[in-house]
Parts: sequence; C-alpha cells; structure tokens
Amino acid sequence: MDQQALERLRLAARSYSELRSLTVDITVTSDMEDQGQRTESRSRAIFLAPNLVRTEAGRGRMAIVTVFTGTHFHHYFGPTGHYTKSPIEGEQPPQGFFNPEFPSSVMGTFLFPRIAERVEDARLEEADVLSVRYAPSPHLPPPPGPLRFRIDPQTHLVTHIACQMPCGHPFGEPMQWMGVTAAFTNFVVNPPVDPAVFEFTPPPGTVDRLAEPRQAKLTFGFGGGGGYSDPDSGHGYQTEVSNTQDPDGTLIERTRMQLDGIEFALERRLRLSEDRRELRLEERVSTAMGDSQLLDATVQLV
Repeated sequence: MDQQALERLRLAARSYSELRSLTVDITVTSDMEDQGQRTESRSRAIFLAPNLVRTEAGRGRMAIVTVFTGTHFHHYFGPTGHYTKSPIEGEQPPQGFFNPEFPSSVMGTFLFPRIAERVEDARLEEADVLSVRYAPSPHLPPPPGPLRFRIDPQTHLVTHIACQMPCGHPFGEPMQWMGVTAAFTNFVVNPPVDPAVFEFTPPPGTVDRLAEPRQAKLTFGFGGGGGYSDPDSGHGYQTEVSNTQDPDGTLIERTRMQLDGIEFALERRLRLSEDRRELRLEERVSTAMGDSQLLDATVQLV
C-alpha cells in the first residue's frame, strides 16, 4: 500500500464530503477495441447537499432525466415518453455516488465521498494518477480492478476514472473486456443552486408507469453501450442500454440507438406468468419525431 496514494484518496473523500453543491459535465465512453465498438454518452449533473441530485442526458424528446430527492426517485425516459416516481425506503445514497463494483454508468458516477473506503491497495502511477484496488463486498459481484483515478491536485476532485469491465457472452464464448472511462469537466464548486431544480414535473403526454394502484419500491439498474462504424460502407450504430427491474418482477430493457445516423429508442418489457410457464414480451419502438409503435407477444416456455 502506497501511503501517499492513500492520503490522496482521503483528501478527495474529504473534499466531496464538504461540498455544499456541485455542477459538472460527465462524458462516459465504452470501448471494445478488438471489435471496433465504441460509444459515448454525455450528461450534466447537479448536486445540492446533503442528498439532492439531478442528471440530464440528451435533449428535447430524446432526453433522459433522473432526479433523486432523498424521499423519491424520478426517472423520465424521453424516447418513449415514460415516467416513474418511486418512493425511497430507508437511507439510500444519492444517484451518482461512487460504488467500486459499478464505477460508471450511462448517467455517470460523479460523487466520491467514499473513494477511500474498502481500499485493498493503492499506488501512485503518475503525479495525479492513482491505481486502486477495492476489497469485495459480500453482497455484490467483485469490483473490476484496478480502477485508475486522475485527481486534481488543487481541488482534490476526480477528473477522470478508467477501468476494464467484463463482458460475458452466451453459449460458452470467451469472456471479453470493455474499457470504460468517465471524464468530468466544467466543474463549478459550491455554486448557488435553487432547490426548485429538483422538483420534476414530466412533460404533457407522459405515460406514468406507476399510475396503476400498486406499491412500488426503488430499484436500481445498470447500463452500458457499444458502437461500430464502417467508413467504407457508411453503415454503423451506437447504443446506450439500461436495465432495471420493477417491483412486480418485470425486467425493463431500454435502448437509445443510432442506426446509420437515424436515432430511435426501444423499450422492452419481459414478465413471467405467475406459474412461470409463459413469458410476456412487450416492445415499444419510438422515433425522434415522437411516433411510437407497440409490439407484444406471449411465448410458451414449458
């Protein structure tokens, strides 16, 4: 353990713990060089202590907005016009808090008050670059490692994080690895932030996914992406994917995609019947023009 590196992590943790507010731009890049796949997502994050967070990615009808208020979690998915507001039970860290097991996501990790916790090994690779391994949690899959942080020597805020994430393949194909980086730019430390920023009202015409009478709890999901471009043929694609599971067991896969330059979104919902003999599949395709079409099917499993 490099004590100088550990002290740098502790200084960073203290700086984030003492923040009153923060605004930052986040760029998350996923890269699989061996397959020529690369995708990039950009978002803007606003934090107001102790636990108010708003993140936005995209613009207009294709925007994705999340708001964490401490008591509720709002999620608006513009490509399909869907919205959820879920109550938060117990004490939950705000959206964007660093977790070693999932260091970055489509919307981006950007708060690091726990960066110095569970450190198994830390090394100073360059003047402002640290290589860090974290001890595993008994409740989560092993963290990827090592994680590489670039920390600003004046503000002690993280400006860059990089890691290798495993990408499993079905049917016994070899494990592949995806390079994931997150860059943080345009920091504004302790700016005045109006609490009204965290009062989210969905646009007219939004479909409230929790409007039907049932109890909902906050569920977390994970995201990623990929891409490919062939300059000779002009074909290519980019995707941003997020997965969540509703309290009733419905698996929701949301994909924002560009195919040969055309942008659209897919939302796929998969739910097992009570006897687990059938799979119900619903898929909605939405365009940047606001048009959408719903496809549904039932598949007999046994």
